[in-house]
Amino acid sequence: MEILSLFISGIALVLAVGSLMKTQTISKKQLELEKITAEFKKQLQKLNEAELAKTSAFVDVEYLDFGGNYQIILTNTGQSEAKNVKLKILGEYFPLSQEEYEKQFPIVSLKPGEKMDLWANNEIVAPHHYEVEVSWVTPDRSTQIDKQTVFLK
Repeated sequence: MEILSLFISGIALVLAVGSLMKTQTISKKQLELEKITAEFKKQLQKLNEAELAKTSAFVDVEYLDFGGNYQIILTNTGQSEAKNVKLKILGEYFPLSQEEYEKQFPIVSLKPGEKMDLWANNEIVAPHHYEVEVSWVTPDRSTQIDKQTVFLK
């Protein structure tokens, strides 16, 4: 009877060790699969970001001095069209004539690489920089808002 108990215990021990080894092997494979999945997710995110960059617009603002005549230039440096472009000068001094501003804004469409030049009012000594907020609508119809500090160049 003891031999039978010992024999059954031995079989149970062998099965337990075999099960433990199998579980360890499965855990290693699962860990490898998690690493591969994480790498695929990273690659997918990079592809999505690259695709988004191809279809996004970005409006950059420059402030230039042409021998005492100042110009504000908006340029679409993105890869797609920016629509309904608006410019807001933050602060006390507004460098554009109200008439010029109302005539030009909102800009209906600014294609990639396209610029909009605006002559600034230079009757008063102009500051060396402005805080601006520029907004536009992207092809996917989302509104982008970007605050920029533009320095006199």
